[in-house]
Amino acid sequence: MRVDNGAFIKKKGFIEKLIDFFKDTFSKVQKIIYDNIVKDSGFRTIARILLVLFVIFSVVFFMLGLIEINQTELVVRLFKIGVISTVISDSTLNVIPDLFQGIVDSTIGISTVIMKSSMFDPINNRPLLPFPELNTVFSAYDGVIEMVTSKAFNNKIWGILFTSRFYLIIGIYICVILMFIGMCRSLVQYIMSFFLLALLTIILPIFIVTILFKQTMHFFDNWLEQFIGSCVMLIVITATVALMLSLIITQLQDMLYYTVCWDTIFSWKPLGITIIDFKFWKASSWDEFTKAVTPKNFFYVLISCVLFRVYM
Repeated sequence: MRVDNGAFIKKKGFIEKLIDFFKDTFSKVQKIIYDNIVKDSGFRTIARILLVLFVIFSVVFFMLGLIEINQTELVVRLFKIGVISTVISDSTLNVIPDLFQGIVDSTIGISTVIMKSSMFDPINNRPLLPFPELNTVFSAYDGVIEMVTSKAFNNKIWGILFTSRFYLIIGIYICVILMFIGMCRSLVQYIMSFFLLALLTIILPIFIVTILFKQTMHFFDNWLEQFIGSCVMLIVITATVALMLSLIITQLQDMLYYTVCWDTIFSWKPLGITIIDFKFWKASSWDEFTKAVTPKNFFYVLISCVLFRVYM
């Protein structure tokens, strides 16, 4: 008789490699396109022309009495001139991608802290899943995939087959499918947030010039809103995933909190001669099984997976 106790293993997997691939690809493409914009084109020439026109128009309109420049307005205009003059310099243009990459990395750091703290069980002083140190916030997905595809996990589910609660087998696998759909959707949203941040960093030099004129100022405001919104979106996605995933894993572990063994289900031994000895997975302890596999626990798992699917 062989006993299976446990439902997951520790291993780095596909999801972490996938996210790293997209992050590295976006970073390389971002650098190439950004360099083409600020170095291999007439961007700085256009920026200098706009800066000169801004100064000329400001002086001419002031001399003609078309505009009034008080101390506050003067400081704002000088600030704009200083910003644009600084941005179009070689040193600043080279630093901008690193600066905004640092902001993105800080956002990812916050997301990682949220994920790690949410996937930790303070009562038992251990992580819900024994995943390796998080290199990306969705490294926990690798642990989830390892858990639900492990032999022990599926043996426990099929151990329900020859009981009065056999109908829960299909329900559990439906919950797993709903969880996978939510995971895929959240992963796509997370990767698209990285893509949007890379795109926004690429076009920053173009949009920062628009702060010179009131008529075009809203373009930079919209860019800034999009950048902040994308950073916040990364944190929101991670917080939602961390909350729902920790809830689902906790409920699944509660429902599968029993051991199974490969043992005889039915046998026929006329005159002591074994004719039929049908073996399959079954619960080692019936009391342990009945406490774990209940309609109430299944309902909690189902609701958690449905919410994860809906909100992602």
